[in-house]
Amino acid sequence: MRGADTLSNHIYDLADECRRQLKDILQEPLKSGAICVSPDLWSDDHRKISYLGITASFVDKQLQYKVADLCFKPFIADDQSAKNVLIVSIVFTKPCIF
Repeated sequence: MRGADTLSNHIYDLADECRRQLKDILQEPLKSGAICVSPDLWSDDHRKISYLGITASFVDKQLQYKVADLCFKPFIADDQSAKNVLIVSIVFTKPCIF
């Protein structure tokens, strides 16, 4: 059996590699201005928590439609109107990729 530290380090390494791959994949759509980045709000009925994520959608060089969840975090606000979602989306504190 591997130790907790070894597993944790391996998970961090895998996550970093996935971020590098996603960054490479997003370069071409970003350069050509052919990417749509939008907020995504959903609820976890079990934990009774709402989440706000940022999703990128684009078409790659092979004309394949792609969607990537860039990051998310709990969305704790009394007013979950579109105005508050937009404000929180713009000032998202910890981008996951770049």
